[in-house]
Amino acid sequence: MKKNLLLLLLTVGMGHLFAQTIVSTDPENKNVILEEFTGIHCGFCPDGHRLANLVAIAHPEDVFLINIHTGSYANPSAGEPDFKTEWGAAIAGQTGLQGYPAGTINRHVFEGMQQGTSGTAMSRGDFAAAADIALAEASYVNVGVEATVDFSVTPALLSVHVEAYYTGTDAPASNKLNVALVQDSILGPQSGMTANPDYVVGDQYLHMHALRHLLTDQWGDDITATTQGSFVDRTYTWEIPSSINDVILNPNQLRIIAFVAENEQEIISGNECHVEVIPPTTQNDCDLMSASNIPAIMCGEGAVSPTINVLNKAGNDITSMEITYSANGGTPMVYDWTGTIIYYANKEIELPELAFPMEETNEIEITVTKVNGEVDPDVTNNTITASASEATSVVNVTLDLQTDNYGSETTWEIKDDAGTVLYSGGPYTDASVLVEDQTEFDLPIAGCYTFEIFDSYGDGMNAGYGVGFFKLYNDGILFLEGGTFGSSDLAPFNNDVVDATENILNDNEISIYPNPSTGLLNISNINNAQVSLFNIVGQTVVEINNTDLNQQINISNLDNGTYFVRIEMNDIVKTQKIILEK
Repeated sequence: MKKNLLLLLLTVGMGHLFAQTIVSTDPENKNVILEEFTGIHCGFCPDGHRLANLVAIAHPEDVFLINIHTGSYANPSAGEPDFKTEWGAAIAGQTGLQGYPAGTINRHVFEGMQQGTSGTAMSRGDFAAAADIALAEASYVNVGVEATVDFSVTPALLSVHVEAYYTGTDAPASNKLNVALVQDSILGPQSGMTANPDYVVGDQYLHMHALRHLLTDQWGDDITATTQGSFVDRTYTWEIPSSINDVILNPNQLRIIAFVAENEQEIISGNECHVEVIPPTTQNDCDLMSASNIPAIMCGEGAVSPTINVLNKAGNDITSMEITYSANGGTPMVYDWTGTIIYYANKEIELPELAFPMEETNEIEITVTKVNGEVDPDVTNNTITASASEATSVVNVTLDLQTDNYGSETTWEIKDDAGTVLYSGGPYTDASVLVEDQTEFDLPIAGCYTFEIFDSYGDGMNAGYGVGFFKLYNDGILFLEGGTFGSSDLAPFNNDVVDATENILNDNEISIYPNPSTGLLNISNINNAQVSLFNIVGQTVVEINNTDLNQQINISNLDNGTYFVRIEMNDIVKTQKIILEK
């Protein structure tokens, strides 16, 4: 039975000492609270979202969805949003779930539908049947809810008004009132998103019904008046932040779901409302929330094209911004943006490329200096910085790779700076074994290369299903490793080693021999060059300013191992690996 959320007018002779305003006093059937446990790296979760949405669409005023991001599939990789909450693990922990996605209908045990041998968690295929059972049952309590968020005050205040009316006689002596804040339309990554195509936007996914906060803490507030005719009237307030876990809390996307439970498990009924927004009186106020497309490791020439995320916190539209950005304290670039950002909407803005001399550590600073031609009244949130390290320079790259128990999901590639795939591997068999052991790569020219590893399911190589990893070595010395990621992980590096037998000047072909060497190295056809010999950790062990066409270097005093001859002639540099075996 659908609830009546219209304003109820107090009538003479009603027989009650109170006036209900948003809750029905007529007996109704139960409404459904469908809590779905999900994660951005869960490949089958979008199909669960789709099936849950179908249940809600079939019963638009009686079924309310809460998507709870929890578990290993919800752990973000670097640069990904974190949708987890402090509440999710405990809610999921009491359900007995055996895999993701999973869900509960009113936290009730539906015999024959459990994922495991017991518990309230069920697989996505049972959502509709369980919801139909619950919707046909009588409820002894009705719930009404309304909410506003007021940005005309500082700090902004969320107010939630909840009413409950007991129509039945079979309620226990006490109940729990729960108030959940959920958010719709959050763009972000999602494995397996094509299973729910209506929620795919470009290469991102619309995350709906995401639990962001519980105003009544983990298990709700006590209700001690539960006899027939009892009326509960509660108001909750919360100083609402701009973001939670750096994910913008857009008030235009917020809903409140309130429900009454008998304990931590059994939900009797609930209701939802959209949050009414009272805009601020401040004008021309923006919040620079984040910057992306600034790699943590940079390879090749110093250049970035940042994308910034700007939130409009003013009562008026933002139609123009002056944005400055610089690297390592250098001369800033100025970008004049025009467009429209309505109140409390956020917009991603791509900035033109900024080139700069590469340093070992590079700091990028971005500032919104003007909004609608005026200085922002609150400049404390208009600047953001990001750091990028210079990629490791290598001379001889090898790979160790161990899969998790699902090696069939793992593939990898090594590409040059033009994007050409030079080497690749996988998929492998489903067992956690060392599948690439000191695999060596012949990288043909100096320049920037990337190692990229993929997991087709989207949970990386170390999500609790065997321990997987990749390790990249620079001539036997570990310089990059990983395994905990989502759909992919990227590792750039600079290659410094080229074939020193190439012509480097005036058609003179340089020869270095013998290789391996027992102690004497001959270098022919060099003229007015600087020759140096360094070890695998980059320490120079021999350096000669040369004017002869031929040179002999005695390295018999060095330990056996790998060395590198570096020749510099007229700003041209060539390097050759040498093996010393005395």
